[in-house]
Amino acid sequence: MSRRLKTVRNKISKTNEKIALLQEELGLLLLEEEELENQEIIAICRKNKITLEDLMKKIKEEKKENRDNENNE
Repeated sequence: MSRRLKTVRNKISKTNEKIALLQEELGLLLLEEEELENQEIIAICRKNKITLEDLMKKIKEEKKENRDNENNE
């Protein structure tokens, strides 16, 4: 195997390792962001003294109203 081919293979291998590390870090960041969003939702529910179920019902009602309004236009 030529020296140049070995060099290219080594660079590819190192690049793949870096990609794997970045993907792992990105995955952790996305999990942290999702966790923060969940905590914010819980805080909103507590502040407004409503249950998560009530919040979900309200969201569904608003979505239905928006669809109905769009269909009537």
